[in-house]
Amino acid sequence: MMKLTLQIVITEESGVSRTEELMTLQKSGDARNDIGLSLSESKSLLNTFQQSMVQQQADEYTHQHIQCPHCFAARRIKGRQKIQYRTLFGIIPVSRLRVYRCRCEESATKTVSLLSDWAGDHTHPSLKYIETRWASMISYEMTTRLLKDVLPVGDNLNASTVRNHLCQVAQRLDAEAESHSGFLSGCPRDWGNLPRPGKPLVVGIDGGYVRDRDDKNVILKLLPVNLFQSGRQQTRAVSALSRRVTVIRNAGSWHTCLPRECRPTNRFSFCPTVRIT
Repeated sequence: MMKLTLQIVITEESGVSRTEELMTLQKSGDARNDIGLSLSESKSLLNTFQQSMVQQQADEYTHQHIQCPHCFAARRIKGRQKIQYRTLFGIIPVSRLRVYRCRCEESATKTVSLLSDWAGDHTHPSLKYIETRWASMISYEMTTRLLKDVLPVGDNLNASTVRNHLCQVAQRLDAEAESHSGFLSGCPRDWGNLPRPGKPLVVGIDGGYVRDRDDKNVILKLLPVNLFQSGRQQTRAVSALSRRVTVIRNAGSWHTCLPRECRPTNRFSFCPTVRIT
């Protein structure tokens, strides 16, 4: 039996170094099932290392911004608080300072939290990226289960949180996109003279799942079907999204078969590719 101690060495800008112990492991060279790190040990190590790193970065940011940004005078401390910062490697409790504003600061509030700009919405961008990427291919619930299987994301993660983060990312991307991206150029009266699209015409269409309004255990797939290629677009679209829908509708029949007693429960669950020839 051997003892392994995992440590990190933190060297500050002044050159002062200190050592912090992360975890201690007991390993045997004989046991086949004890080779390397287990899944639980790797989760614990990632979470412990993340806690140490995030708190060190928060302390460094606090030290750099505790002074008044105008006169550089030290601001009085009102109190200490803890925030929960969500990352791929766990929910990290971070200590933060709330200080009184300096007299030369023009603001309606008398105090300010030094980590308000640093922490943002208390969610790491990498966590939102993985949630959004996985949720675009599988359901929100399955995304939550897989993340909990392989990463120490925390027990509080649920399908609603993943959906909210996905919507936030989608809204931000829509705001950053060009307002007229995807529009047909030129005058609408000339659109009828555009050349016919080449064959085959391949269109990716988002599908989804719907749940019965009365019986929550009944889940159906929603999929557009029966598309046929036609000549050209004749109607003017008011946005990039509506233009795509208009093109597809003009290409043939558009059947969603959505009963009134059903309602959408999960978007971006699958994206079938329709091949039009």
